[in-house]
Amino acid sequence: MGPSKKLEIEIENIGGFKGIHKFTLAPGLNIIKAPNATGKTSFVKALELATLGESELKNKGHYMNLMADENREKVRIKISNGKNIDRTFRRIQENLKLISGEALYQDGSKVSTVCYAMPDNPLIIQMLAGESIQSYVEEFSDSKLYNKAIELLNSLKSDFDRKHQLFRSDLIRLEQELENLNDDETEKQKLEKVKKALPIIDTNKAIEDEKIRKQVNKFEADKRGIDTNIANNRKNLLDFDNTIERFQSDITIYDTRVKEIGKDQKRINDQIEENEKKIRLIETDISEFNDKLRVIDDKLRMVSENFQKRQKYSEDNLCFACGQTLNLAKLQKWDDELKSAKEDFGQQLKKAKRTREDLEDERHTLKRELQELATYYDKLKSAQKSKADYERKRSIEAQQMKDLESGRASLEAQIEKLYANIDEDLLDIVKKTDKINSQIELIDSQLASRMARIAELQKKADEADDIVDKIEFSEQSITHMRRRKEEVIDAVRTAFNKRIIDVYKKLGYKDFEEIEIRPDHTVYIRRPGYHESWPLNALSTSERITLAVMFLIAGKQEYLPDYPFFVLDELVTSYDPERFEKLKDYISNVTDYVVVTQLVKSEDVKGKIVIENYKKS
Repeated sequence: MGPSKKLEIEIENIGGFKGIHKFTLAPGLNIIKAPNATGKTSFVKALELATLGESELKNKGHYMNLMADENREKVRIKISNGKNIDRTFRRIQENLKLISGEALYQDGSKVSTVCYAMPDNPLIIQMLAGESIQSYVEEFSDSKLYNKAIELLNSLKSDFDRKHQLFRSDLIRLEQELENLNDDETEKQKLEKVKKALPIIDTNKAIEDEKIRKQVNKFEADKRGIDTNIANNRKNLLDFDNTIERFQSDITIYDTRVKEIGKDQKRINDQIEENEKKIRLIETDISEFNDKLRVIDDKLRMVSENFQKRQKYSEDNLCFACGQTLNLAKLQKWDDELKSAKEDFGQQLKKAKRTREDLEDERHTLKRELQELATYYDKLKSAQKSKADYERKRSIEAQQMKDLESGRASLEAQIEKLYANIDEDLLDIVKKTDKINSQIELIDSQLASRMARIAELQKKADEADDIVDKIEFSEQSITHMRRRKEEVIDAVRTAFNKRIIDVYKKLGYKDFEEIEIRPDHTVYIRRPGYHESWPLNALSTSERITLAVMFLIAGKQEYLPDYPFFVLDELVTSYDPERFEKLKDYISNVTDYVVVTQLVKSEDVKGKIVIENYKKS
């Protein structure tokens, strides 16, 4: 975007601008004059939105005009100068989302930090407070990228450390397996040595004895099987005896109980029958009492109605029902007698119901006794049947045990006969040899299994070694990145120190002989004629703001020379008008389009925003 042409700028729904607003910027100095809340800051926000990348639009939702038409909820900045920059955004909650258009400049974060000398600029705030400007220097050193790389490397190293920790138990197992392998091989050598030391035997006799021994072993194995079966039979017979005894005990209990209850069965049935007769009689009484109470209630209602009608309508003593003379005292007496009779019948009714409940409870108890008799009778029959079944099973088991004991005795006789033909010394040597061979075979099997496990664990050990190499590489890379980050930051700091004093001299300022960003990123100055240096806190507000703007200019010249704008707020340099004029002139000569915001009275610009253009000198 060349500086020789004017820029046509369209702003839509940004900040205080509702709808579309058009402005023109000329090469050189452009002073935006406007009263408060009429668009100066909104214009600056629009220029900023022309540059910010998608990742930098977070929390920028407030840049949108809150009164914008709901059907056109979008933010738009268009800059025309041969090559159009047309960007459209939409607000999503607290953020802005880019809908279309490319950025005017690719590094929006640096641009916002360096090229906008507004009161909320982070560098200006830091230098006014006399704080370190580390974040400003790191912005140009790309230390964020180094930090991200270090963070990723640390994350990788942590993953490798975790994996190596998982392999630690496998490495311990590998060491144990190798030790066990050595022990097994040593034990095998000892056995082979013992086997070699055994006497030489008659092979033919050994073969013949081996055949006899195998026959003996077979018989002994059969005998052991029989012994096992006999032991099982004995256990089963004992279980059968216990079970039969338990059933016999149950039968005795059930039979006794059946006989006891059976003696009273006729009495219980007679009592139940007598009980039910009494219940029927009581229920008849209850029904009669209820009928009498209903009659009394009807009569009481008639008496009550006569009392009520006479009091309301009649002054004589005539009955409303028949027209005859009514004796009120007699009526009252009748009412009292009826109520007394109702109470008596009520008490008799309650007594009858209680009697019925007692009879019903008695009947329930008697029936439960009969049910208990039936239950015990069923249990008795079941126990008798189960006992008979187990007695039959026990008889079968006892016969099986007798047969097994007979077979065992026959095998013992055959084994004793076979043993008579065996050379015991020779057999002992053969047994020792067989035992050693069995032990050697077991060790060989263990060695094969152990070697397989060692091979598997060795693979994991190789993986662990690879992970150790990766951990060492990660640590070396992290150290390199940290060192390289410091080197780049130091290079940026050195470049700033050189550029800032150059800018200071070109501006014609003479207050400071030396301006330095120290390794701890604090700013110190030295005045002419003095040997000692002073920190920012020792400077006036005007001097600190001037230095802050100079640092911004130096950053733009050194790292953003192609960005066409530099924005300067009048409030930033209002402390020193003379220095402000020099800054404006200098910036206008090194930047294509300089934008200065200036607060004016409303009547001076008729309440509108006005841009005055001044060509480069």
